[in-house]
Formats: sequence, C-alpha cells, structure tokens
Amino acid sequence: MDKTKKNKFKLKQIEALIRTSEYAELLSELSTDIYTESKKAENEASIVSIFELELFSFIKETLGLKYYPEKEKTINTERHISKGRIDSKIGALVIEFKHTSKLKTTEHKDKASSQLVDYLKGLNDKHNLDYFGIVTDGTQCKLINIENGIINEGAFEKLSSKHIDRIIKSIVLLDKVALTPENLVKDFCQSENSLSNK
Repeated sequence: MDKTKKNKFKLKQIEALIRTSEYAELLSELSTDIYTESKKAENEASIVSIFELELFSFIKETLGLKYYPEKEKTINTERHISKGRIDSKIGALVIEFKHTSKLKTTEHKDKASSQLVDYLKGLNDKHNLDYFGIVTDGTQCKLINIENGIINEGAFEKLSSKHIDRIIKSIVLLDKVALTPENLVKDFCQSENSLSNK
C-alpha cells in the first residue's frame, strides 16, 4: 500500500473516532486538565510545558500520531525591524504562549494578538499560504487565522474542548495532506464528512 492510500485510510479512521461521544468526553477532560494546571503555573515556560505535554500526549495516545513542534522559529514581521520568534509551530498552526499575568488587561490582550497577527502575516508573506494561530495562557485563548491574506480574529474565551478540538483538527488535517490550497479545498472543505465541517 502506498503512502497516499495509508494516509487516506488513517484519516478515515481518525474522522470516525473524532465523531464519537467518547472522544468528546476525552477532549473535555484534556481541556480541563490544561486549564487547571495552567492556573497554577509560575511562568510562561511552565504553561508551554503543560499545554504541549498534555496536547501531544493526547494526540499520541488517542490518535496514534506523533508531533514535534518547531520551537522559537524566527520570522520577519511587518511592525518590527527585528525578527520575531514564534513560540511553537506545527505545519500551518502557530501557538503563541503567554503567562496569565501577561493576558490580564485589554492592553495585554491587544499586544499579544498583534504579535500573533504579525507572525501570521510574516509567514503568509514568505510562503503565500493560509495559517491558523492561537494565543493562550492555558486558561483562555484567542483564535486568529489568515486566509487569502485576510486576517480573521476571534475573541478571548475561556479555554475549552472546542478550542482543543480545533487545534487537533488543524494539526491532523495538515499532516495528512500536502499543504496546498487546492488539496485543502478539495479534501477538507468540499466533503460533507470533512474535518473542517466538524
């Protein structure tokens, strides 16, 4: 069996699994664990460790997939003369971590959001691809994406299973298909059983 067929088969297995009530329950437990432990974290590095250990352990144990994010990836940004450093990147997913003390005020949140937007624009300028980002302290998060050069921002919300689900689907979706707009549209947007419709 060639790699493409294996990937399609694995994706079908994963799509079946993520539609189960058991999977939804596990996601809820995972988001609660991340939230609870992150509230106790003394610094940003601890939040990164908690979030990523919980997330990638879950993906490995539940979906049978292993991921190793790129850390501190340097990217040119529009606003800053110096280069920015992305906390964590997996394919087209970018995660920017902050300690809870750095997401308390509206000013903090705006600054963190702007930083992530800069990273997404920098990646989009370099590769001309769509990117999905999240800024989080493990207790709250904001989802931001750039699609066809247009930035779409959500609101800051308490971290929940729906956010973790979106992150996991982004990781798995991008692992299973070559990252081209044509493949993403064909395989994940037009199919009624696609991951993007969940």
